This record gives sequence, C-alpha cells and structure tokens, in this order.
Amino acid sequence: MFPCQFVASPSSSSVPTLASSFLWSIRKPLPPIFFSCPSSSSSSTSLSFSSSLPQQPLRCPVLGAGFAGLSVAWHLLQHGSRDLPLLVDIYDEVGICAGASGVAGGLLHPYSPEECWNRLIIECKYVDFRLIKSVLDDLQLLENLCPKTPDWESELLEMVLLKIYLGIFRTFLLCVRKWGDDDDASLGALVVRMKDCISKLGQAIHKFYLTSVEDGYRMDLATYISDDIVEEAASLKQEIKDLEYSTRLSSKSPVKKDDLMDIMDSLLESPRYIVYFAENHALYAGYAELSEGFAEKLTFLKNYFCFLTLHGFEDRQLGPLLTHIKSVAVNAACNNGVLFSRSSMSRNNPIRDLLKKIIFAEAEVHKTCVQALISSKLSRQAYKEKD
Repeated sequence: MFPCQFVASPSSSSVPTLASSFLWSIRKPLPPIFFSCPSSSSSSTSLSFSSSLPQQPLRCPVLGAGFAGLSVAWHLLQHGSRDLPLLVDIYDEVGICAGASGVAGGLLHPYSPEECWNRLIIECKYVDFRLIKSVLDDLQLLENLCPKTPDWESELLEMVLLKIYLGIFRTFLLCVRKWGDDDDASLGALVVRMKDCISKLGQAIHKFYLTSVEDGYRMDLATYISDDIVEEAASLKQEIKDLEYSTRLSSKSPVKKDDLMDIMDSLLESPRYIVYFAENHALYAGYAELSEGFAEKLTFLKNYFCFLTLHGFEDRQLGPLLTHIKSVAVNAACNNGVLFSRSSMSRNNPIRDLLKKIIFAEAEVHKTCVQALISSKLSRQAYKEKD
C-alpha cells in the first residue's frame, strides 16, 4: 500500500450541515520522504511530504467523496506515474461517503458549495501557468547540472531555446485568458494544441531531470524530447504570428492595470533568454540589441504604471492609455517569436514597429499621460522609503 495523507483543516463549526462542502487533499510522494508539519498557528493543519528532490506535484481534482469518487482517487494514486508526485483534491458537498467521515478521515475543512466551485475554477484556470513554471524550473535545474564547458554549449543553448518557446506560449495564453473570445473556434483549437505540447514537453523534461539527478548529466536532452514535440512547438510559434491573433484578442471589457502588468512581466522573460542566446551564438549577434531595447521600453511602462498606482490613479481614469498599452502588449505577445527568427533583423520587423508605438504619439493617449503627471505633481504626495 502506498503512503498517503489527508490534509485536514479545523472547522469553525463542530457539526457539518448539508450546506457545507468539503475539500480533502491526498498525495503520493516520491521517495526518499521526509515528514514536516507546519506551525500550529497556521489556519490549516497538514502533514505534508517533501522529497530530497525539488518536486512540483501534479494536482488533480475529483468531484464527489462517495464510493465512486474515492475509488477514482485511489486508482489515480495507485496507478499514477512513479516519476511524478500526485496531489488529489476531493470535493464534496456533504462529507466522505455521506456520513462516514469519522471512519474515512474525520471532519475536514468545510466550504460552501459556491466557495468549492470557485476554488475548483481557479485551480483549473491557473494549472497551465503552473505547469509552465514547473517546466521552466526543471530546465533551470538542468542548466545548473549541465557542465559549463565548450563541449556542452549546444546543450545549454537547447535549454534556452525551450525557455523561449515556453515564454512565448505563457504570454500568449495570458492574453487569451484575459481578452480571448470564447466563441473563436480556431483560437480555442490552437490553445488546446498548445497545452498538449506544453504537457508533453514538461513530461519529457521532468523525466530527463530525474535521470540526470540520479545518474549524472550524461545524455543529451534531445534524446528525451522527440522531434515531433520540437516541431509542434516551432509550428505553434509561427501560427501565433501568421494567423494574426492580435486582431482576435480585442475584448471590449475594461482594461485593468494589473492585467497589463502580468502580461509585461511575462514578456520581459523572453528577451532575457534571447540576449543570452544571442551573446553565445554568432549567427544571432544582432538580436541582443533589439531584445534589450524591447525590454527597456517594457520596463519603462511597468515603472510608469507603478508610479500612477502610487498616486492613486484608478483604471477608469487611464482608459485611453490602458487601451493603447493593451494593443502594444497583445501585438508583442503575438509577435514575440519574431524576436527569435531570421526575419527579426529586417526593416519590416513588427517588433521594431512596436518599439515605436510604445511612445505615446496619439493625442488622446498623450493627453491622459500629461494629465496624470500634472495631477501627481499637484498632489504633493510625500514618498515613503519603500516607494
């Protein structure tokens, strides 16, 4: 029998009701195992497992804690991959086996049905970005393990290339999640393919990482990643650009500063990887300057938004500016791969055009910026050290 643990949280009420909803988390860890328990002051008490290897568990929701739900959870844990730690979240409105809570695991954390479903939706919404982060973490750990000698230079550059692909996908998925059209079938199909590619890439990289930790970095990364996965990643990058998805990410919903900050944070990752690649690969010598210019202007926009937030400006006061920056950000997300292509050094490169558009040339946008700066000066707000 595999080791597993129910993660329990104390209830504010001693007796569950039909209006209560419950969440249980059980996991199967990888050996070797060390047990740790958080401090009692925490809002939830859990006995968690950690491995000597840094692992990101795969989270899987199971709806219903009856015999069927528990059976599904059991088989997921019993027959899941030995290479991947699994965390199963069980959601139920009443309790384990409709009254057998005391036998099967005790009274755990009650949720209202609305809270339960909201939590599930949030978990599903962010799972792709957590997967991308997990894959990037594995790549960074592999980079740390890889020998830093000329013989291994191509291996290191291969890892950087994969980071660039993942950065492009992450930014595009962020734009789709915030401003995508649910009725756009071709956009939905592209997202499904992209998620499948990320999943396959993540499994291959994680397997290679586990082997490298156990046996040492001896084999090429390419032996674990099939040509089909790499070709699909390259194809997706090109499709994002060719199909002009920037025109489809034009939701009329109000633009928020926080959404734009998320997009710009993601966009700022890829230039860093591209500069590294350019500095270590003679064929791409001109890419570093272009990427650094792109990152410099994005950083300026981030700092400007922070400045406006510091002075208390609300999103509704910055409508033209936010709409303008959204257009720049979406076009950058859809053309991000052009930074890393043979056409990026041409005069018609869309990234070069975006660098010009970042300057607030439109009269309405320029007026908004001037008004914001004047208002901030008139406010005479005192700055604190942290500001």
